[in-house]
Amino acid sequence: MPYDRRRRTRQPVADDATGAVSLVQPVRILELSELGARIEVALPLQIESLHDFRLELFDSTVVVKGRVAHCELVEIGDSHTLYRAGIEFVDTPDHVLAAVAGYLVESRQGRTIH
Repeated sequence: MPYDRRRRTRQPVADDATGAVSLVQPVRILELSELGARIEVALPLQIESLHDFRLELFDSTVVVKGRVAHCELVEIGDSHTLYRAGIEFVDTPDHVLAAVAGYLVESRQGRTIH
C-alpha cells in the first residue's frame, strides 16, 4: 500500500459543492475610461463575473474591480486564442478614478511609455 503524505484524509463531498479560482492573466487594454475598459485576453471571461484588474498607468499601478459586460472570441491561431471583453468598473475608489483620469489626460497630451 502506497504511503499517503496527507495529514488529513480527503472525503467525498455533496454534488453541489463548488468553488472559484483567481488566475493572473495578462491583458491588453484597448480602450479606457473612468467607467470601464475594453481589453484583449487569451482566455474567455464569463459574462457578469467580477474580477480584480491591475492597471499599469504610466508611473502608477492601481487595482479596480470590474464586471464583464461582454466577451467575444475574435481570433484563433495555431497556438493562441484571443478574446475581447468589455469591463464595467464597479465600486471604484476615488484614488483609482483620479489615477485613470490623470492617465487619460496625459495620454491626450501625447505622453508615451519610455
